[in-house]
Amino acid sequence: MYFKGEEIGYCSYSKLNEVSNESARRFTFVDFKKSKDVTINNSGHSYLNFTIYFKNKLDETLELNKFKIIPQIEAIFDQSGDIEIYGHLIPDWGTGNYNQSIIDIFHYWDIGQPIDWNSSTVSGEFKSTLLSARGMFSGLPNEIKPIQEFIIDGLKFVAFEDFFLDLADQLTGIKGFFGSGYDSLENCLIELSKSGEINRILTLMNYNKMAAVIGKTYLDDIIDLLMKFGFKVVKK
Repeated sequence: MYFKGEEIGYCSYSKLNEVSNESARRFTFVDFKKSKDVTINNSGHSYLNFTIYFKNKLDETLELNKFKIIPQIEAIFDQSGDIEIYGHLIPDWGTGNYNQSIIDIFHYWDIGQPIDWNSSTVSGEFKSTLLSARGMFSGLPNEIKPIQEFIIDGLKFVAFEDFFLDLADQLTGIKGFFGSGYDSLENCLIELSKSGEINRILTLMNYNKMAAVIGKTYLDDIIDLLMKFGFKVVKK
């Protein structure tokens, strides 16, 4: 958290509170550690800069999100602990909007909370964000689990993203990535094939249900791609 180019503190988690009827929103910053005492007025001309970082699989520190808040109520930073700021969100140029879902995903991973993407109540948008987070954390795979046969069951699929989440779970683990569409899947397979022949069996249980969710033509194109790179695909 920065004000006028100087760090004023940092925290472990940020939360945009539930949707408000007004344009201004309430933000909660958990376990805030202040670096210096600062009071920021609500004139509309002062703003706070925030940058959220994460560490990937290789322990590299990368930027996850970046945004500005213009306080609508005077913000006083004179102690550590959970703090709230009420203000307008102003995204930095070129950095996109505040993304609570992806912040939540990395936070869940940090605290060891399981993410049940397989629930029918989980939206396709969250699943898509989860795929993005996995790609950011793990990158393209250069190895997969040392198991000869993998099984994916289409019976539990309710969204397009389910195929790629299940594929990643089976082949690379719960934070792993194995594509989010045809092109990214091909990139994963190219990277994986650099380590040698893949030579694995992938059984697709309840293929017809899977095809109904994903689209038969699209699913068959994916199967052809997997077979091109050494997978033996069995449809049941």
